[in-house]
Amino acid sequence: MKTIAVVGGHGQVGKGNVRELTNHGYFVVLMGRNLKKMEVFAQEFLPILE
Repeated sequence: MKTIAVVGGHGQVGKGNVRELTNHGYFVVLMGRNLKKMEVFAQEFLPILE
């Protein structure tokens, strides 16, 4: 299992990239400048990661 860091993964394009990576079994570390956007993003993806 590989871990991939995604910079800007909470944006429009990044969300799709993160979704594809997690669907293929990768562990994704999200990095970005906007903490509020990342918190919302994490809540949206929580059911997928469980």
